[in-house]
Amino acid sequence: MTTLTRSNWMLYGAYGATGRLILDEALLRGHRPVLAGRNSAQLSALGQETGLSTPHLPLDNGAALRAALSRVSCVLLAAGPYHLTGQPMRAACLDAGCSYLDINGEVEDFSAALACDAQARTSGVAIIPGVGYGVVFAECLAAQPGTAPARRDVALPFARHTNRSRQPGRETEHGPRRRARNLPWLPAQTCAGLLQSGLRRVPMCPG
Repeated sequence: MTTLTRSNWMLYGAYGATGRLILDEALLRGHRPVLAGRNSAQLSALGQETGLSTPHLPLDNGAALRAALSRVSCVLLAAGPYHLTGQPMRAACLDAGCSYLDINGEVEDFSAALACDAQARTSGVAIIPGVGYGVVFAECLAAQPGTAPARRDVALPFARHTNRSRQPGRETEHGPRRRARNLPWLPAQTCAGLLQSGLRRVPMCPG
């Protein structure tokens, strides 16, 4: 079965803060994604609420993960921290011929995802990290739509580590999220164009 003949997609981590926002928007648009994740109790609750398929798929169960991914066209990973979840999910996607997307904001893992390019091309799938678009700098720009940037370029500053308090529905058992600093500058025109095209607020929380 090729990705072109697979009619559905998977949302991994739908019970997390950001994952739930994605799920609600998907349902409003008529989507019926497969909802997978590591927390069987929260998946069960989501299944009862939505009537959607909710397979329990720990990332360390490679065989079950690949089997599930082989039945969908793509997976959207909304469960972090991505330096721990991204690699096993991408590896399973490449084996299963399933395209991969995430809402990652961790630049170290972006590099790991880009390293999959050749294999992804061979497999005929897409590996696309950071589809949520980094909200730290984007929301700063959106907060001042009538103000021109002070310089021609806009920096993307991130702290190296950020500790997040444990809250229900957030998978943070692996510790603090990792974020990179010293990122390159983005042209201000690029940022402005993205904002004008209808950029929407999507919180970047581990799912």
